[in-house]
Amino acid sequence: MPPLRLPVLADNIISQLETRTFQRGQERLPRWRYWLRFFIRYVLLGLSLLYFGGLLIGVLTGRDPFPIAAQLDLVTTFFLIGILVWHFRLMLETLILGAVSIAGERESGRWELLLLTGVSAQQVVRGKWLALVKRQLPAYLWLAVFRIGAIAAFTLATHDTLTFGTVYQYFNTSIYYTLPNPLLVMLAALLIVAMTMLNLVFTASCAVMASAVSPGRVRAILSAIAARLVLTVGNAAVGVLIIQVLIDLLRRFGVMNIGWGSESNLLIIVSMTLLGLVDNGYTVASSFQSPITHYASFDYDTSLTAGLALAMLLGSLGTLGLYALLTRFNLRRSERRLVAIGVSSEPPIRVN
Repeated sequence: MPPLRLPVLADNIISQLETRTFQRGQERLPRWRYWLRFFIRYVLLGLSLLYFGGLLIGVLTGRDPFPIAAQLDLVTTFFLIGILVWHFRLMLETLILGAVSIAGERESGRWELLLLTGVSAQQVVRGKWLALVKRQLPAYLWLAVFRIGAIAAFTLATHDTLTFGTVYQYFNTSIYYTLPNPLLVMLAALLIVAMTMLNLVFTASCAVMASAVSPGRVRAILSAIAARLVLTVGNAAVGVLIIQVLIDLLRRFGVMNIGWGSESNLLIIVSMTLLGLVDNGYTVASSFQSPITHYASFDYDTSLTAGLALAMLLGSLGTLGLYALLTRFNLRRSERRLVAIGVSSEPPIRVN
């Protein structure tokens, strides 16, 4: 009988072992802290449903939803700050847990025993990454719901209460508003869920990569945080710089006359792709949920046209693809690093 490779089984074994390690290492909270966390979580859930539900009901019924945030001004502020802190705390927790996954094995002396089992670099990396994603998935699902509510709250809080049928005067310019399409509001919510899940997958890969290339836990944690920053903010900044250089070159040779203020759909797609790495879909989602402003007395309209909405959506899909590519890059780099220090590049072969 030909040799039978068992990469999937070995991957499952590594993942299960790492999952058990996470379970044993979970902090047992005192009873009062458990109930405090329970209370805070469900208060945030209630506020998220209030803000998003109020916005959605408003756009479905054609009624003004903005007094919700106006009447809860202080609550809205603390809610937005709380979700932001929750987001970054969860990202930091993911980076720390993943950073010590391989580096901790080395410091504890279990690394040599693991290598004696004959597992490959791919099995170690993918198993530990998958276990981390599974461990953090419930918390990120909560975060996705909270972020949906936070973006709706920000939309409601940053726009004045609308009086439909009334024309506002601003420097003798007539201004009127229309509410966003309900489908765009729902699309923004789905986009935030997808971005939050890809954020988990990507953050976990940054942590495992740092753990694979670092000899100790402290260095691995610092490397994981640095990798997460460089691969998001750094990539976006370099991308913006390259786009600007290309635009300047094209303009100099007279090929095209385009600037950052233009509504070039291609430029919007690229910009939203790079910006999504930094804000994790916030700009696009809030734009989809914002009311449309019209200036009647002169030719200036900030309406979200179908072409602009499609360009922003394509930019968001570009961000999701970029998350996937960067995640693959991190995992592959981790595997190459382990191979370089002597871990097998091939899964074990079992002969029946």
